Amino acid sequence: MTGGAPIVAALDSVGGEESGQLLHLLGEGGQLMTFGAMANQPMIVDPGDLIFKRKGFWAAKLGSGPRRAEIPRAIGEIVRLAATGELKLTVEKAYPLEEAAEAARASMQPGRTGKIAFRA
Repeated sequence: MTGGAPIVAALDSVGGEESGQLLHLLGEGGQLMTFGAMANQPMIVDPGDLIFKRKGFWAAKLGSGPRRAEIPRAIGEIVRLAATGELKLTVEKAYPLEEAAEAARASMQPGRTGKIAFRA
């Protein structure tokens, strides 16, 4: 329908799964503008669409070039949000350092309900 041109913006008045469907259709750098929640459900979006289309924070993309200077600010903002409780970090399981290999395997499993962490 676009003749191969990327979709640069979408309007969402529904929420729920439809938000994620719209986000997925956007090209890199596109914007999803949300102004309603007719589904009466939280937005359900694929983190990959947020991260890899540059709508979120992907450290590897910031690691070089002119955006490198954004890394300390972005990490500081993430730490601030986590410290204040605005960013919820769900931990599925915490491993002792001696079980690092098992923790690494667990972190690669699809369908996890939270992060894999280390405990002291």
